[in-house]
Amino acid sequence: MKNKTYISFVVQTPQNHLHFSGIVDLPEPAFAKYSDNTSQEVLKWSLGKQAHWKRRRL
Repeated sequence: MKNKTYISFVVQTPQNHLHFSGIVDLPEPAFAKYSDNTSQEVLKWSLGKQAHWKRRRL
């Protein structure tokens, strides 16, 4: 099952400062001790976005 999560972020380089947002589908954990433990999934998603923007060389 997927969990829709709203994320807003800033891409900042010496030349640019851009704001973005999106709704992403993050996988739900098999079980969770706490009701909101999406931070690890958000971190993985953000690392992917960071790699994407590095390839685009803003």
